Amino acid sequence: MLSSSSFDLLSNRAEGLHINVTNGPGPNQQQSVILVPVKRILVGVDGSPESLDAVKWTAELASSLGAEVIVVSVFGFYPYPVITGPSEGFYMTQDTLDQWRKDLQRDMDGAWTKPLRDAGVKFTPQIKEGHASEVLLQLARKNDVDLIVVGSRGHGAVAEMFLGSVSHNLVLRAPCPVVVLPHRHADRHTVSTETTPAAAGTTR
Repeated sequence: MLSSSSFDLLSNRAEGLHINVTNGPGPNQQQSVILVPVKRILVGVDGSPESLDAVKWTAELASSLGAEVIVVSVFGFYPYPVITGPSEGFYMTQDTLDQWRKDLQRDMDGAWTKPLRDAGVKFTPQIKEGHASEVLLQLARKNDVDLIVVGSRGHGAVAEMFLGSVSHNLVLRAPCPVVVLPHRHADRHTVSTETTPAAAGTTR
């Protein structure tokens, strides 16, 4: 069990990810390298540049490790947003949600998953309705994933006001390591790999 940890991705080989773990604050820090076997990766995508970078990064990693990928897009607000105005206001109708889902399915079958197809990676696309972090956490546990990958920023500016940071919630609660890709102008090989103390001490 680790009281506080920071994780830097060192390298990936056929057997999994090698992660440099730093424990403890200040001069008392201790470093070690752990091997994280990765056979199943969960990646979230919402069409933002950062999430598309996350899919590309995942495709490269999965190809090198022979891992399978679950790629997920989550939509919907609870409660549905209502914007009042001088007229009758705006609310999310079922027709709007249905069209939203169709658009997501088109993108999921096309550009969003193209890097995975190009890399020859086995993947399963899913579109879910709900809170992004909750859906990703549920899928991670249900499918016993070894790694979660998300972009640091996405479309969810309004959602984040209500739901909090998706990546932050994942890092705090995920049962496995979480890779958060930085904004797209950063070095694409620089990533933040984090996990909870419980996940760090978990062996499968």
